[in-house]
Amino acid sequence: MTVSQATGPEEITCQSIWGKILVDSCPRFSNNGGMAFTYKIDNDQELAIFSCTDELEFAELCDGLDKLTTHPEFAGIKKVIADLSYETCQDTTNEEVERNATVTMAALQNKPFRIAIVAPHDLTFGLCRMFISFADLCDINVFRNRQEAHAWLQVPNPIS
Repeated sequence: MTVSQATGPEEITCQSIWGKILVDSCPRFSNNGGMAFTYKIDNDQELAIFSCTDELEFAELCDGLDKLTTHPEFAGIKKVIADLSYETCQDTTNEEVERNATVTMAALQNKPFRIAIVAPHDLTFGLCRMFISFADLCDINVFRNRQEAHAWLQVPNPIS
């Protein structure tokens, strides 16, 4: 069983007890060179986890959706956790939430994903509830922590 971490042109591989997990990162679209999210894939559990590591830009959301719906590593994925623990949404407007929901709904329409959003902060949690109502996707829910998300997705062996 291997874990692959994409770090640019080269790829690092190591052993894991969780099965094949791909860890990748999305470079910032701004000039600061940071990463807005990372993702892990556990093919054995048909699970992908996207974790925000900074405030998520609209272009990065689109990039993540593109990876989820078109990248070959996601072919067998049916369960998704979007962990927004580091996302504060301080400057997020209702219009941005609606735009993000519209883009998400279009990208995930007729896809077999069950999506659990983790949003422990009050503002982020509330905006995610609004996002869910705008997105109008039936198999999406928001939770305060990963344990609740894992339980709802019925993931027996959670990966971090």
